[in-house]
Amino acid sequence: MKDDFIDESGKKHIYACGVEFVVEDGVLISCEGECESTLEIPVGVIVVDAGVFICANMTRVIIPDSVEYINKDAFRQCAALEEIVFGKGLVAICKGAFGDCTALKSITLPVGIQEIHEYAFDGCVSLEEVNLPETVKSIREGAFKGCVSLKSVTLPEGVTRIRSEVFKECASLERVDGGENVEKIDSGAFENCEELKNVTLSKKLYTIGEQAFYGCVKLA
Repeated sequence: MKDDFIDESGKKHIYACGVEFVVEDGVLISCEGECESTLEIPVGVIVVDAGVFICANMTRVIIPDSVEYINKDAFRQCAALEEIVFGKGLVAICKGAFGDCTALKSITLPVGIQEIHEYAFDGCVSLEEVNLPETVKSIREGAFKGCVSLKSVTLPEGVTRIRSEVFKECASLERVDGGENVEKIDSGAFENCEELKNVTLSKKLYTIGEQAFYGCVKLA
């Protein structure tokens, strides 16, 4: 294993898990090498930058408490990824960060996270369980679109809007609990959720968008 060093431009080169991490001002900007088992992001990284691990082969990722943001497409199409251990400092998961991670079965997001951005877990076809803490305030468009194995979800109290296509084509989704403070359900939010039977609707709800429940043939 090579020794860690800082290059002339100030970038840190950290060697661990059989790979080389390059970190600049707290941002993990690249990762060279292949890790086919557990990959542990170095402590001190604040941001995992866009596309750093796209199509990588690891099966497990450990994210330290120092990480606050996981940027666009950071882990997209990591088809072997089965488990993510999230650190306690996470604030937001950005657009498409874990999209098409087709082996991922369960996620438990840490207390403190506030935002799940567009298509963050889009196409995670093996995802069966999603645990959302009460600190989540925003779940954006298509965040869980096409998660065809997801059977139930409980919305945090801070979520006031179910955005477009958030659960579209979640073909196994049977029930949605929580949502006591939801005021608006956008177009296509639950489109083609063919097994959906139970949704808790808030007394504060004033708008349901076009085709929000289109194709939900079992919803009474």
